[in-house]
Amino acid sequence: MANEESISSEDTGYNSLSESSSSVDYSGKFLDAIRDWNIDEIKEIVQEANSKGCPINRKRCIVHDVIEEYCSLRINSQNEKWEDFQTILSILIENNFNMIERGTKAHVTPLHRTCEYNNQERLIRYLIKAGCPVDIQDSGGRTPLHIASERGHLSNVEKLIECGANVNIIDSSLNSPLHYAARARTGDITQYLINKGAKIEVENISKRTPLHEAADYGRFSSARDILRNVEELDSDYVNREDRLGFTALHIAAKRDMTTKCVETLITFGADLDLQNNLDGETPLHIAIKYEFIETIILLLKKGADIHIKNNIGYAPIHAIIDKNILEVRLWDELMERDIQTRLEGIDGKTIAKMVENRFDIAHRVITAKENETYKRKMSRRTSSAYDFVTLVKKIDRLEK
Repeated sequence: MANEESISSEDTGYNSLSESSSSVDYSGKFLDAIRDWNIDEIKEIVQEANSKGCPINRKRCIVHDVIEEYCSLRINSQNEKWEDFQTILSILIENNFNMIERGTKAHVTPLHRTCEYNNQERLIRYLIKAGCPVDIQDSGGRTPLHIASERGHLSNVEKLIECGANVNIIDSSLNSPLHYAARARTGDITQYLINKGAKIEVENISKRTPLHEAADYGRFSSARDILRNVEELDSDYVNREDRLGFTALHIAAKRDMTTKCVETLITFGADLDLQNNLDGETPLHIAIKYEFIETIILLLKKGADIHIKNNIGYAPIHAIIDKNILEVRLWDELMERDIQTRLEGIDGKTIAKMVENRFDIAHRVITAKENETYKRKMSRRTSSAYDFVTLVKKIDRLEK
């Protein structure tokens, strides 16, 4: 998986006006002055601390407080406070606050923090011009572009790239900005990065491509945009496996309750029956495990094999019966198949044996069809020697 470390207000760092060990806590007054946009008071606090050789005790870079106060304003208010904001930063710079490149102990710089907020092109440009490197990395190797991409802030992404950000720079887990963009709720950044030269075939430390990430977060539009750009590059890209042998379809099968991502992957040629390296499961095994009915039905409609056994000898059809999934549409799909009733499961039981006397499922199928012929057949079930498979197959023939 990608590095999931998040930027939080608990990141620690230390900004001081001198190296003196003497300490007076000015932090409360300083924060109040920032929130009030009281420039005169900010000047007084900084000058007083400076004259006494005292640090302004803070758990993190003071400029982060200024940035957060500014970025949390509405756009109109930001426009009104822009001059005041620049003045405050100038005061800090003039008094030796090395806060443009310096971040917290997690190396989260003011530019990283700014990219958490949307529509901050002006501030991004200001910080870069003030000397903050556009590709500066935090302790996890993430650049401001990684942060903006993950947050889905297209305008910030555009400004960073305009200022020279590397679209293929990787973090400590080998994730590129495209990996982060593929997870975002807004899919427009994925295509934008690709247009700007982002490499779609890059793998992270878990051998996951951006497509795997899109599948993991159910981002079907990002998956579609990625696959539209790889058809000529690598026809097997959609079936590329991560370190555990999971394709994007395996991952989507356990995440995508709406089937949009699953359907997108299948449209672009995802193999329905590939088995992963972890336990030999196919995407259908996984969808059944999590009981995502719509995904199960879609995979069945597309032709997924119900008889492939995983590493312990368990086929999807065994799992459906064991889990007692009473979904009529699912069983309608199964009745279109030639079910191998003698296929043994992990305990040596055949499918026919597993469903013996499972009239609860048969009743669900019959009742839903609202057909008197089915109901009459059902009423005689106790005196019949039919097992479930025989019964449902006979029902199916009656319908025809």
